[in-house]
Amino acid sequence: MTQATHTSPTETLAELVTAQIACALHLRGLLMEEHQALNDNNLDHLTEVCAAKLKAARQLETLGSRFEQIRPLRAGDGSAAAVAESTLAAAGLSAHWAQLSALARECRDQNRSNGALLDTRASQARNSLAALQPMPASSYGRHGHPGTAYTARVHGHA
Repeated sequence: MTQATHTSPTETLAELVTAQIACALHLRGLLMEEHQALNDNNLDHLTEVCAAKLKAARQLETLGSRFEQIRPLRAGDGSAAAVAESTLAAAGLSAHWAQLSALARECRDQNRSNGALLDTRASQARNSLAALQPMPASSYGRHGHPGTAYTARVHGHA
C-alpha cells in the first residue's frame, strides 16, 4: 500500500516561486529575441516570438494567481508586493523573491524598450507611406516661397 505524500505550504510556495523564476527567465529570453527580430526586421520570427511571449506572460500571470490562492491579500495587509515579500521572507525564500523581483523589472524594461522600438518602426512606416502619397500641386508666391492655399487676409480693422 502506498502512502500519500503531503507537501508543506513552504514546499509548495518554494516550488511556485521557482516556477515563476523559470517562467520569468524564459520571458526575458523571448523579449531579447523579440528585440533582435525588431532590429533585423524579421517579421516571420517576430510573429512567432510575440505568440510565445504572450503564452509565457499568461503562464506567469497564472502562477501569480496561484500565489494569491496560497496567500490571499487581506484588507490592511499593504500592497501585493509587500505581502508577497513578507510571506516569502517568513518561508525563508527572500533570495528567491529578490531574484524574481529583479527579473520582473528586467522584463518590464525590455518590454518597454521593445515597445519604443516598435513605435519608432511604425512611425517610420507611416512617414514612408505618406511620402509615397501624391502631393497636391503647389505654386510659388511672388517672393519665391510656396504659396499657402486660401489664406484669409485682413483688409481693415473695425
